[in-house]
Amino acid sequence: MSIRAKRTWLDHGNVLPDCINVGCSRTVAVRHWTASGDPSIKSECSSCASARKRKVFTEGIEIQKKEYCENRDGHLGFGCSLKQEDYEILPSDVYHLDHIDGDHFNNVPHNVETLCSICHARKGKESGDFNSQKPSSRIKKENQYEL
Repeated sequence: MSIRAKRTWLDHGNVLPDCINVGCSRTVAVRHWTASGDPSIKSECSSCASARKRKVFTEGIEIQKKEYCENRDGHLGFGCSLKQEDYEILPSDVYHLDHIDGDHFNNVPHNVETLCSICHARKGKESGDFNSQKPSSRIKKENQYEL
């Protein structure tokens, strides 16, 4: 399904965004293809994600995902519930790259911030990011098959 879904999606003029990491020229990795034929995408390419997890960094590539919650200052209107002294000992999958505007196709460094899973879930719920009818979700679906 995924190869056919990707081919169909790309044949309709769609493109995957570039990896979020500055200096990388690959496209993002696809988690899976939905039943409607849309990609669920990551923010990084698979090479950068793998290197980041192994802490093996490529010269010239600036990794955007931090190893701490950027809401530690409470700028989202609520404080991070994790203790800052625990940031370094927690596994990297506790941290998520959040697209500030909610649009995963707007994959540019100034549109992402690293949030812990708790802050990410709360921000998503409070901002309406979980609403598939929000404008940034609908843009891709409405224009998906326009040529």
